Amino acid sequence: LSIFLLLSPPFLQHTLFLGGPKNEWLPYQYGTTTTTSALVAGGGGQTGQSTSGSSSLHLVAEVDGLRIITAYKTEFLHRIAPSTDAIFSIGSCEPPAMLYYAMERFKGGDAAADESLRSIKQDLGAATEACIDAATHEWKFQQAALLLQAAVFGREFLDEGENKCTCKQYVKACRDLRICYAVRQPPLEMPLSVAQLRHMSLSKLVRRIAK
Repeated sequence: LSIFLLLSPPFLQHTLFLGGPKNEWLPYQYGTTTTTSALVAGGGGQTGQSTSGSSSLHLVAEVDGLRIITAYKTEFLHRIAPSTDAIFSIGSCEPPAMLYYAMERFKGGDAAADESLRSIKQDLGAATEACIDAATHEWKFQQAALLLQAAVFGREFLDEGENKCTCKQYVKACRDLRICYAVRQPPLEMPLSVAQLRHMSLSKLVRRIAK
């Protein structure tokens, strides 16, 4: 759910309130012209329009966020995934963060990198899965690759049963990331996320590209 508000000068800004679970509202401000037409498209295909001039603003609901389209740029707003928050929150000592830190220490040649792993031995499987999940939410290839490297590093210390489960998740994540990064490049240039790909399915994506 989103509500569009037009503010009067001298602000020369607009405010977008995004409503999420438990009625939590997130105000989002951005500069634009003082005359704007807002078109809101919902997930079910319903649309609503609020016109206040010549410039256009389109709000498109996606399965994992809200796409804001203007005449000059496109922005995407979404909630930070719990796995991403667990790893990259400042001062986080969650198991996924410790695994990522251990991988960085190992790559840096620190012989004591195993200390971080020993502290999360009981949660290593869940930490590995969290790194894989966080990678699927990353838009930048380099950051997703680092998270997948951390997952591979953690898998080396799992028993056979846990390793098989994370292996399937890892392979699926790599496949979906490669597809998304491929369709984002010319000539398609589709801003597709892993969550959107999994929601629409690969067969629907192929049909859309074929059109």
